[in-house]
Amino acid sequence: MVAPDLPDASIERFCALAQGGAALEFSIGTGRVAIALLCRGVPVSGIEIAPPMVTRLRRCEDAAAIPVVIGDRTTARVPGEFAPV
Repeated sequence: MVAPDLPDASIERFCALAQGGAALEFSIGTGRVAIALLCRGVPVSGIEIAPPMVTRLRRCEDAAAIPVVIGDRTTARVPGEFAPV
């Protein structure tokens, strides 16, 4: 599910920015970044405006643990505290 063109260094940097906490991904889409973070132990939540993208995300077994709010990232609210966003 994780695209091979997504550099491991980027994911490792996001993990470091999370500092043991949770991450929030705007426009989570199919979850290629979120799933990579989740597989490295970072809890992830997401916001996505397109329900078909969330449907594709949910096809991945690992994605069941990722809460996703359907809505516009400028107005949608996700409970919790996140670093990074």
